[in-house]
Amino acid sequence: EAKQTRLLGRRPEVVVGTPGRLWELMSKEEHPHLSDLSSVRYLVIDEADRLIGRGSSFPQLSKILEAVRRANPPPPDPEELLRQMEEDDDSDSDDEGRLR
Repeated sequence: EAKQTRLLGRRPEVVVGTPGRLWELMSKEEHPHLSDLSSVRYLVIDEADRLIGRGSSFPQLSKILEAVRRANPPPPDPEELLRQMEEDDDSDSDDEGRLR
């Protein structure tokens, strides 16, 4: 575990672990970079084959996935952005289409 702590202290870009171990590391204050998930682009779960086995339960997995979701909200819908921009343009002009 000392080696693992030392390696994690280097703030690696890739960390692999079971859901339970990963959640444990994310919860510790000694590894704050593991709780800042805003830069997570890929999440690979070790022991994934066990996740689909009968009676398998990794309660920490849902916590990890929720933390990643909160830190990385989905990008805005392009159509919604366009609609908002058009509404803003409409509110900037009067009834005859002139800018206010």
